[in-house]
Amino acid sequence: MQDKELGGLLERAKIAELLAGWGYWRDTCNWARLAGCYTPDARMLTTWFAGTATDFIEASQRMAAKGSNVQHYIGTPIIDIHQDRATAATRIQLLVRAEIEGVTVDATCYGRFHDRLVKQNGAWRIQRRIPVYEKDTICAVHPEDELTLDVERLQAFPAHYRFLAYLQSMGGGTITPDLPAPNSPAEHQLFKEDDAWLSSSQSPTQ
Repeated sequence: MQDKELGGLLERAKIAELLAGWGYWRDTCNWARLAGCYTPDARMLTTWFAGTATDFIEASQRMAAKGSNVQHYIGTPIIDIHQDRATAATRIQLLVRAEIEGVTVDATCYGRFHDRLVKQNGAWRIQRRIPVYEKDTICAVHPEDELTLDVERLQAFPAHYRFLAYLQSMGGGTITPDLPAPNSPAEHQLFKEDDAWLSSSQSPTQ
């Protein structure tokens, strides 16, 4: 195997470890290690948040202090690298346990993280993350419990993350209304912009 090929495999392994670490540090509330996953100018977008990575971590800390129960299962990323920048698409499962009007529920959302990453001081870091959620479900944890949802409220949220958004809104979250849907013009535009950014000769921060 050629040195160049080995080097490419090593860089991909470093990025994959970073992305897996993001989920672990987030779920175990290791905020210092989570912060280390990002560039100083990183941006985050989720169902309930849009802003800087720094603000995302602070908001996540507040949620954890209130007892939020969230788990992220991180799949194997598909990675493209060009010099000091990379893009990664990673399948995820987001699992949330909470209560709706006294009924303990589990919500599960399936999707992908689409990341831009840059290499700074020899280490890869996430510069921007946009999720594409594909579908979700919700159910009562205890079979004997009857779960009743407000249908009008539920229908107000995007179909591809409707149950998760419903649950988060019941907890006081402000829901992002326009995340890219699978196989939508917005998703195709995201792919196009990421490809252009990856091959650009400009500074990765632009």
